[in-house]
Amino acid sequence: MRLDDRVVGGVAALGGAAYAFVAFGLPNLAGQPYGAGFFPSIIGVAMTLAGVVLFVRGFKAKRPVPQPADGIGEAADAERPTLGGVFRYVVVLAAIAFYVAAAPYLGFVISSFVIMVVLGLVFRAPVLTTLIVAVVATLVLALLFGHLLRVPLPPGPIGFL
Repeated sequence: MRLDDRVVGGVAALGGAAYAFVAFGLPNLAGQPYGAGFFPSIIGVAMTLAGVVLFVRGFKAKRPVPQPADGIGEAADAERPTLGGVFRYVVVLAAIAFYVAAAPYLGFVISSFVIMVVLGLVFRAPVLTTLIVAVVATLVLALLFGHLLRVPLPPGPIGFL
């Protein structure tokens, strides 16, 4: 079964609004104009706006009535997830579990790099592109969160990032 864009958009808009509402109530840090709710507020507002756009587009979209080809029910089969899609979904969940389990030992940099390479290959990105994106994204995230925003990231064995 495929969910209608109006349903997904409505749920996203309501969830984003609730997320933003909670985030706006988080306290600011002493002496700083922003606090713990700054980024969650941005995410909540963006999620609400995206949900509203999807909800409105759902009403404007023309929906063809699926007709079975040759009476066999081929149109209904087109809605079922493929084995490859299910595999990629499971790999993403496994990547999250891997990060939770491995980051305290391997650190942020190694864990993130491994996850990005595996996901890039599973989603069939070119190997060179995957490696470049994994290196650049890992370093940018480590520098942004670990140094600029001072978020404590697990150091792991290399510890310098």
